[in-house]
Amino acid sequence: MFRTIFRPNKKETDAGFEGGNDPVEITLPPGLYRQLDRLRLRGSRHLRGRNLGRRASLRRRPDSDFREHRQYVPGDDVRFVDWKASARSEQIYMKQGELPQETTIHLLLDTSASMAWGAPSKRAGILQLAAALGYLALANDDRLNVIPVGAGSPRPPIQIKGKAQFPALLKFLSNIPFEGQADLVAGLREFTQHNRGGVVILLSDLLDIPDLPAALKTLPRPTWYVTLLHVLHPEELAPTLSGEFEIADAETGEHANFDITAHSLAGYHRHLQTWLDAVELACIESDVFYARLSTGLSLDSEAVPYLRQVGILEPV
Repeated sequence: MFRTIFRPNKKETDAGFEGGNDPVEITLPPGLYRQLDRLRLRGSRHLRGRNLGRRASLRRRPDSDFREHRQYVPGDDVRFVDWKASARSEQIYMKQGELPQETTIHLLLDTSASMAWGAPSKRAGILQLAAALGYLALANDDRLNVIPVGAGSPRPPIQIKGKAQFPALLKFLSNIPFEGQADLVAGLREFTQHNRGGVVILLSDLLDIPDLPAALKTLPRPTWYVTLLHVLHPEELAPTLSGEFEIADAETGEHANFDITAHSLAGYHRHLQTWLDAVELACIESDVFYARLSTGLSLDSEAVPYLRQVGILEPV
């Protein structure tokens, strides 16, 4: 979020920042793949998939694998008549089975400059998390759509399907630039103009978002099933700075002088908690699933188990 430039030298002025436009090597822990192969991203039966897939849906077809009945209409295949149920009624009933469908997983990544802050940076953490979530979508035969949301002209989205496309996903993620300010409201409005529904996972630090409720209301249910992963650096959650600093905003470049004391840190924690509570309330009011993650968490032993515990991931 910030960098220190008090009594600057190269080590101090660059501390906390990684090159926002330099390619990042994304590697997942080897043991993580075994965990992910037993999981999938939670969705909703109310979503409308374009093609057949593995997801449960509300769509029905004549089938001996019974889910529910409907009345017979001329032309129906008599092989799927439920004769026992029909014998107890004046109507003829057809057995209906579930028509599984695919789901589109939309990964929306905040690519603003604040995401390049930290050592290791939030950028590295969010890309690693996006790679794991993308692997889940591809391994479960969902359609994956990865969309950078940032300033200027970010890279166009990538749309892929199938586990064999995972290397293409890693290459795409590693070359996403992180710079400027992200207009989340405008980004989501543009996104909904080009997409018709699905599972949305938004990964962002949510810094400098003036109207989060307005942004979330662009993704109403049941068209969208939305999860907001609020990704913050450990130093943002529990800063360890002390003393006099001139601090620069990572996105706007604005400078301010601060004398960071125990009293000012206590005030920071109060404001932080107020902000986090407001974010969570906005998600509740917009029917958006909210979870907060620290980039200091181990992906395989902490982050993924946490996402499973809170219900964002579920067993296959």
